[in-house]
Amino acid sequence: MKGKSGFTLIELMIVVIILASLAGMVLPRIMDRADDARINIARAEIASITSALRFYRLDMGEYPTNDQGLNALMQDPGGGTGRRLGTWKGPYLEKEPEDPWGNHYQYRRDTGPAGFEVWSDGPPGGGPGAKISNIDS
Repeated sequence: MKGKSGFTLIELMIVVIILASLAGMVLPRIMDRADDARINIARAEIASITSALRFYRLDMGEYPTNDQGLNALMQDPGGGTGRRLGTWKGPYLEKEPEDPWGNHYQYRRDTGPAGFEVWSDGPPGGGPGAKISNIDS
């Protein structure tokens, strides 16, 4: 039986064990990077929405009401309570933005330092502290 070549079962098992060990060390680091990337994308999109809201305020004299929400950035809310009615120059956003986890961003007008809050609840099952907001940045 001279001339036969190939790998023995033991050699193949050793290679599989080495590959599994490497995957076990590398995959958790890659997965953490993907979550970090999604969080950074959400922060960047919130910054973009924040800019659109500021342009809206320049045109309309105030931020959209809670009832109007972010839709006021895409469609003229008409009959609003702004000091300069009829000066809507949008759309300020092309479409209703979704966070990297497929949920719509939330908006609330308030009297805080920014005058409003835009946020994402973050990753599903993220627990407390997962919320990403324009007030946090």
